[in-house]
Amino acid sequence: MKGIRKNPLGNQTVGHIIKALILSFFVTAMLIVIFAFVMFKLRISEDIIAAAVTFIYIISSALGGFYIGRVMKEKKFMWGFLVGLCYLVVLVVASIIISGGINILSAKGLSLFLLCTGGGTLGGMLA
Repeated sequence: MKGIRKNPLGNQTVGHIIKALILSFFVTAMLIVIFAFVMFKLRISEDIIAAAVTFIYIISSALGGFYIGRVMKEKKFMWGFLVGLCYLVVLVVASIIISGGINILSAKGLSLFLLCTGGGTLGGMLA
């Protein structure tokens, strides 16, 4: 049929993106639980907490990017970037729901964007 367009991503691709996001958030949850236990046992400064959160963002989005890169096989960095961007969107939406918002145009918002998309891109490139 002439007037009907196919979904450019396809159902399988969307499913793979969702699986990559589930992997990313599972890793995020596990790392946060581990880090919370370490914080409970040790007295940790705020600088170390900020570094650990940064590390968690990078590792989680990189693993999602790695997964999608392995599955898609072409343009791996682009798919990794997309997964990192989706990871960021979910984080921002969760932040808005839980704490009333995040200023995405602030330096913190920009660094969060760079960490998530950069981690996803890196993961995709390493796949």
